Amino acid sequence: DLYIGANDITVVARVLAVYPVSTYARKEGGEGRYRRLNLFDRNGIVRLTMWEELEAIDRLGVGVDTPLRVVSAYVKTGLDGKPALNLGKKGRIEVLKDEGLVTKMPSVPELERDIAAITETDVIAVRGIVQSDSKDSEFTRGDGSRGTFKHFMLGSESGSKQQRIVIWNGSDLPTLRPGERVRVTNLRLKRQTYGDPEFHGDSGTRIDAIQNESQGTLLLVVGSGDVRDSTEFLVADATRTLFHLNLKDKAVES
Repeated sequence: DLYIGANDITVVARVLAVYPVSTYARKEGGEGRYRRLNLFDRNGIVRLTMWEELEAIDRLGVGVDTPLRVVSAYVKTGLDGKPALNLGKKGRIEVLKDEGLVTKMPSVPELERDIAAITETDVIAVRGIVQSDSKDSEFTRGDGSRGTFKHFMLGSESGSKQQRIVIWNGSDLPTLRPGERVRVTNLRLKRQTYGDPEFHGDSGTRIDAIQNESQGTLLLVVGSGDVRDSTEFLVADATRTLFHLNLKDKAVES
C-alpha cells in the first residue's frame, strides 16, 4: 500500500535483511551515517533507510524474521524507482509484541521456495542443495577499491535445476560444501544478457543450514499382544511389509 510522497505513516512487517552502517558526504560538509533494513510481508519487499538512531537496530536485537513496527516513516523514490521507506528524527522502530498480530505475519521459512520455482526478481528466500564448494573471489570497483564476492552452485531438491548464486561482499558468510541443504535469504534474480540467470545477493544476504526434517511413517496394526512387561504389535507399512513393534515402560502407557 506504500506510495511515493506518503508521510508520517506506520508499517508492520518482518525483517528480511540487516545491513551494516554506511557513510556519505554531507552537502554542508562532514560525514553522515545511515543504515538499511529490508522488510517483507506476503505482498512483497520494501527497503527502509534509517538516518537517525542507527544503534536501535543492535539495541533491540533486530535480525532476520524479527517482527517490527516502523513509526512515523515517510516514503520517497528508491534507487530502483520503487517506493522506499525512510526514518528521520521523528521516526522510530519497535519490536512488535502483539502476539495476535505477529502470528498473522508470515515468516521467512513459510515463504521460502525451492530454487526451481523462482521466477520473480526480488526473492525473499530460496532453499536447495549445494552442488559445489563455495569460493571467495575479488573484484575491482569503479573507484578502484577492492571488493569480494562468494559464489557457488545451488540445485533444486528434486535435482531438476541448478543455478549460480553470487553474493557481493559476502566473504563473512559460511563456507559451503556439496550436499548441504541451505536457505539463502535476500536475493535478486538477475537475467544475464548471455547465459543462464543468476541469483545475486549482497552484504544483507544470509545463508542458513536447514536440518533434514524427520518424517513419520504410517503403520497399520495387524495384531497385538502382551509379553511380560511390554506390548508387542504386528504392523504393516504402505508396501504391506510386516514389522514387529515392541513397546516398553512409558511407551506402553501412551
